[in-house]
Formats: sequence, C-alpha cells, structure tokens
Amino acid sequence: MRESFPASLRGMIYRIACTVFLWMALPAADAATPPEPPTGFRARGLTQEEVLLWWRDDVQGAQRLRVEIEEGPFWKRVAELPPSAIVYSVHGLTPASQYRFRLGAVSEDGTVAWTQPQEAATFPSLYRGNHWVVRPDGDDTAAGTAEAPFRTIRRAAAASPAAS
Repeated sequence: MRESFPASLRGMIYRIACTVFLWMALPAADAATPPEPPTGFRARGLTQEEVLLWWRDDVQGAQRLRVEIEEGPFWKRVAELPPSAIVYSVHGLTPASQYRFRLGAVSEDGTVAWTQPQEAATFPSLYRGNHWVVRPDGDDTAAGTAEAPFRTIRRAAAASPAAS
C-alpha cells in the first residue's frame, strides 16, 4: 500500500510551489537605462604633454562623467568628473604621440553611455639634448617629427650676450 503525505505537509509543499512559481513568473525589474552620452565631444593637442577634451553641457540623468584613454586593446580610466563638467585636460602624455579618448555618462547603477572616441596628438618636443629644434615649415603635427626636416637652433641662452 502506498502511503500519502499528511495533509499539513501537502499544504505546505503546495504553498511553497505556488510561491516559487509566482516569483519566477514575475517580470524582471527593468534594467536601468543608461543616460545619454554628452554631445559635441572633441579632443585637441594643447602642448607637448597635454590634450584638451571638451563637450556640451547637455547630460541628463548621469551621476558622473568618466574620461578614458585607449591603451592597446583596452581603455584606461583617466578621471571621474561631476556631471556639470564641460572640459578636462589630460596631462603627462608623451610628446609627438597620437591618443584616443572617450567620454562616458555614468548612471547611478554604474551603467555607462559612451561617446564616439576622439583622437588628438600632442605636439613634438622643441628641445632635444642641448639644443632647440624647430620645424622650418611651421608644421606642429605629430607626423612631422623626423629629424631630417628640422633646423637646429642653438639655445638662446648660449647665444645671448650675457652668456659670453
């Protein structure tokens, strides 16, 4: 003969099964939608070791802004800014180098909406060893850094009357 579960145990199993079923049938909480990324994001070389980033102040729903720089196949965080920021200067870069930056609007739950990456180059170094180096055509792009097209100018201090 087959034994059956007591009525109290059957009722408890039924309530647990119904609770699990209803919990699984509930729709998942909506994932937070990321804020819109800032518009008008631009980057430009400012000095030999600095790039200036700027964008429009039109970010809605962001808790903060995140600036990242591309390093090989990865992106490295450079700064976390308040959502009201509209400009940031990246320091300590290598002269005559090309860089890619992106800007993200970060929501409260950490979701990020990224801008399209922007490229900028730092200016070449104008000082090498014990002399100043200047492009004869005035080109200040990173592409024109080879020694051949440069004209050497002795340091101004060495040529000044005070140094004699």
